[in-house]
Amino acid sequence: MEVGDVEVCEHSVMFCGDAGATVGKLRTKLNGLNLGSFCAVYLELGINDLCTVCNHTADIVISDIWGFIESLLSHGARQVIFGEVLFHTRRWVRGPLVKEFRRWVRELNARIDE
Repeated sequence: MEVGDVEVCEHSVMFCGDAGATVGKLRTKLNGLNLGSFCAVYLELGINDLCTVCNHTADIVISDIWGFIESLLSHGARQVIFGEVLFHTRRWVRGPLVKEFRRWVRELNARIDE
């Protein structure tokens, strides 16, 4: 997991990234972490879940994301901000066709907006 820190308007900002991680893997890594000292947690995830797991529909990914957000809140996060799942333009190895993936992303983002 890559980590970087900066200061913005007198607030410490920590960036963490884990290429290829899924919601489940991130949840396991962050399980038990006390997030009470953070003003907000911003998440961008879901792409790997849609691409790498067979039959991982938007319903399953949304359920996993909401469960992860609830877990973060129960571990002290004051606010969780979830970013829109982004499209990609190439097919991942053993992943869905781009057209199918784009449909899943549109469905997932529409459901999250609800």
